[in-house]
Amino acid sequence: MKLVLTALLSLVFFTSSAFAKVEFLKEAFDQAVKQSQRTKKPLMVDFFTTWCGPCKMMEKSTFVDHNVTILSKNFICVQLDGDKAENKLLMKKWDVAGFPTFLFLSPQGKEIDKYSGYVNALEFTRILRDVAANRNTYIQIVDAYNKAPHEPDTAFQMANKYFHRGDYKKAEPLFQKVIGLDPRGEKGPYADEARLVLARLSFQKRQPEKAESFLKAILDREPPSEKISQAGPMLASLYSANKEPQKALDLYHSLLQRAPENKEILGEYGWFCTQTKMERDKAIKRLEGTKGIQKDARLLEILAQLYYSKENYDAAVTTLEKVAQLVPNNQELLGKLTLFKRTRDKANSTDHH
Repeated sequence: MKLVLTALLSLVFFTSSAFAKVEFLKEAFDQAVKQSQRTKKPLMVDFFTTWCGPCKMMEKSTFVDHNVTILSKNFICVQLDGDKAENKLLMKKWDVAGFPTFLFLSPQGKEIDKYSGYVNALEFTRILRDVAANRNTYIQIVDAYNKAPHEPDTAFQMANKYFHRGDYKKAEPLFQKVIGLDPRGEKGPYADEARLVLARLSFQKRQPEKAESFLKAILDREPPSEKISQAGPMLASLYSANKEPQKALDLYHSLLQRAPENKEILGEYGWFCTQTKMERDKAIKRLEGTKGIQKDARLLEILAQLYYSKENYDAAVTTLEKVAQLVPNNQELLGKLTLFKRTRDKANSTDHH
């Protein structure tokens, strides 16, 4: 009886944990403010819309994350639909220009911080911890920058804060300033971090030549920049978007020659070969020979996808099953595994007939 009770309690705990998510008040800003004042908890306001893709991603991934769910209990959380007329004044007051936007307010109604755009669970966990501890907030970073405006680290932190707030007009010139203060990165990785962000912004503004110049500035450095694993695949993606897949493939060859053990680059190369169907056999051979791949879920999943694209369904299923062991209870992964098995079984059935 004791064992049965323990099992039932474990099941209840697992079920409640598995389906836990951030609890939001819906369209109740005034009520949320009163609760914040009564409990002395800061307020987290999620401005969203029903048509916003990144908002839906937040609901499906970030807001159901275990750590995010627990940390959210330190806040009074409220969701406001940006398309509703009654929320327009609040959006104007707090300069909300896009969705989703996450606004953090003190119980006294003063802004603590603001973030714009999709944020994954790991990053959102960091944000919630920082806001709860009153650490790395907008006001603190402004103060640090005003005290040392010509230091690359403080200038970068200020630019990065503007960027995450969605204030690109203020962020862009500051990122340029960071590069000017330390172009060779002698005081840290800030210049190359700034180049990566400026490349993204240039790409968004459909300025591929400008984006390419920022990324090449990182890749051409000697000794190699530590940001090569981000800049290289980003430039390859730019070439692919411009319908220059061979140029992208040549870049991956160059990157792997310079950094043959870099698993980030190797993974992006494998994914590129899967998508373009270029030299998939070479990619499979390279991934199979990678040291430590049996414990690397990301590389194994890419290898499984390569097998699948080559219609080697048995190898695809076996490899993805290893990934499922490394990353248990991942519903998206289990769904992919089910698809792979169905395809394998269907292929085997056809062969027998």
